[in-house]
Amino acid sequence: MIRYTLRSLATLLITALVGSVIVFALVNVLGGDIVTVLLGKEAGPGDVQFMRDDLGLDRSLVVQYLDWLRGAVTGDLGTSYGMGYDIFDEIVRRIEPTLMITFGALLVSVPVSLALGTYSAINVKKVRGGFVDVITQIGIAVPTFWAGLLFVLFFAVRLGWLPTGGYVPFTEDPIGCLRTIVLPVLALSLGIISVFTRYVRTAMIDVMNEDFIRSAMARM
Repeated sequence: MIRYTLRSLATLLITALVGSVIVFALVNVLGGDIVTVLLGKEAGPGDVQFMRDDLGLDRSLVVQYLDWLRGAVTGDLGTSYGMGYDIFDEIVRRIEPTLMITFGALLVSVPVSLALGTYSAINVKKVRGGFVDVITQIGIAVPTFWAGLLFVLFFAVRLGWLPTGGYVPFTEDPIGCLRTIVLPVLALSLGIISVFTRYVRTAMIDVMNEDFIRSAMARM
């Protein structure tokens, strides 16, 4: 078990390292100059060279990548020059709403999927069981972002029950926090429920077709 865990971690690190190299190379191959974007096309050569030196863009690509890698390991991801904020601080700021939405979607999806999957398996040869299958198929086909837009349009814009966006920290206002994550949780849960329900349904049908289940049903 320990060997498998270490092997998995090593594979994960190698994959992340190779992926970072590929992304870094693609960014430089695609072209574009951040200095020109920041200063504008009318900037003088002296200003351009000064900012390139300040950003470290005058160094080789290998040195630039190693500097970025060292910063990524130590938590120094640099500054967003377009928006003007520290990237690491912004990631930390967004962790809480991300976790709230993720765990909220799981809390909603798991029990609903178990109930719907079981109901569909028990009524597999009936119309109501087929109706659940049709609904889950539609849920799989609908993109999450499109479902989110529909939820915002109906529940927030038309009915005015929930806010259209934003996030309130749970420590500041628990009720306000729940109100801001309801729509994202519902949109994310739609696809998860559809997929999980089909898994539960298939597993239930397989188990119900086992000999010991049919024997137990025959004795009832």
